[in-house]
Amino acid sequence: HPWLWALHRRSVARGVFVGLFIGVIPLPTQMFLAALLCVPLRANAAAAMAATWLTNPLTALPIWAGAWWFGSWFTVQDSAAPPLVNALDIPWTQPGLWWPSLLSWIESLGKPTLIGLPIMSLVLGTVGYIVTMMVWRRVITRAWRTRRQRRRAS
Repeated sequence: HPWLWALHRRSVARGVFVGLFIGVIPLPTQMFLAALLCVPLRANAAAAMAATWLTNPLTALPIWAGAWWFGSWFTVQDSAAPPLVNALDIPWTQPGLWWPSLLSWIESLGKPTLIGLPIMSLVLGTVGYIVTMMVWRRVITRAWRTRRQRRRAS
């Protein structure tokens, strides 16, 4: 599909939305899922795959803390912050064992985090979409003004 690689404002902004939305949810195949979701949404796949890199070892803890905070707003129960469990203990190389281990790790994070992750995904994706649209428009407007000034000067 040619629109998967098209570099225009709307497709790149949709790609950023998809990448940030998928990137927050803890899945081992974030880039692949983001690229798949780009097909029906006519989004830029490169922007989506790059935006999934938002979650990395440096940003994961603040993002998950934000998800827990958003989720605690929407849950009735007062609960303490989730325990820090090492995700590296999950046996990723053993095909039959990593999925149950991942589910138990996610379950240990608590209800506020499970509710907050989709909310955080939507918030980050929407902010990414809006910022991409605004920055793109600003760059294009500045380029037009510069071109117009050059024409007037010559």
